[in-house]
Amino acid sequence: MPAFQPNDYLFTKHADKGTEKWEIFAWATRDLMSKVGGFGQHDISFKNRINTWNYYTGVIDSIDFGDDVSISYREDGIYPLDSEKKK
Repeated sequence: MPAFQPNDYLFTKHADKGTEKWEIFAWATRDLMSKVGGFGQHDISFKNRINTWNYYTGVIDSIDFGDDVSISYREDGIYPLDSEKKK
């Protein structure tokens, strides 16, 4: 791919992607890399990515994503989407 240089058209056309120019540029760069490279995307905030990493590495025992979505470690090994106890 050629070098990607942001311009005023980008910031005007995609103003809904962020409140600052760096956010819009970051969104556009991510979108281009995802489409050209065939990678998937997710919309988890950076803060929640850190919390998720900390959960999976055992630093914290639960995550609250808001909107009534949370994940908690259970001593019995049963989680909401599991049909049987983990061994």
